[in-house]
Amino acid sequence: MGGEDHTLAGHVLGTRKETITFKGFRNGIHLILDGEAPFREIQQDLSDHLQKAGTFFAGAPITLHLGERVLQQEEFLLLQQMLADQAGITIAQVYCEHEEMKSFFRQYGLPLASSPGTEQEGELIRPRSRNKAMKNNALVVKQTLRSGQRVVAEENLVVIGDVNPGAEVIAGGDVIVFGTLRGIAHAGMPDNTAAVIIALNLQPTQLRIAHFIGRPPDRDSKREAVPEIARIMGEHIVIDTLEKKRKLP
Repeated sequence: MGGEDHTLAGHVLGTRKETITFKGFRNGIHLILDGEAPFREIQQDLSDHLQKAGTFFAGAPITLHLGERVLQQEEFLLLQQMLADQAGITIAQVYCEHEEMKSFFRQYGLPLASSPGTEQEGELIRPRSRNKAMKNNALVVKQTLRSGQRVVAEENLVVIGDVNPGAEVIAGGDVIVFGTLRGIAHAGMPDNTAAVIIALNLQPTQLRIAHFIGRPPDRDSKREAVPEIARIMGEHIVIDTLEKKRKLP
């Protein structure tokens, strides 16, 4: 007896989670480090993130969220220097659970956060709430972006033209390209997992939504171009045609 097919339509990209996450709370921005990833991966992901963010976080004091992770003194000093030099970010306080780390930061003179940013300290800014506030606020770029060009929008970004290989488009909300997207697109920076990327012809070098990274498979350049949407579903970036997206519940 045949049953309904509940298989999700669309292509699931090979996706990995970054080892660092910036999250916005009402009491400020938290930089959360993965508890088990090698430090060299954290260092690389942070460097990549800060480079792409440009002045997005400039001057912002943050809470460094370690949880149970233990950092060596030189590792902490390196992170502190990277944040200051690459983005003008200062560490205002630290949340950590390990007594050895608490002792180190007391001696270093950094305040300790009493909780990791739960409801007692401030409600997490919900991505959908941010989208609702952003929907009428978009930076519109009416040109084709060439290799080496980068556009950063604090909210939504609309490009009327192509995004060529070597070009980057970055937004705190959605990225919409009325043309061919062949470069790098990062929507929902830093933590807006409800953001989407839409293009009339989606052939990106790399896609990022919030802290998820997707590398699309090779596609036939002669295939018929159809409008597509990339979004987060579960722990993956999924690409669907806009027509299929409308049919999903």
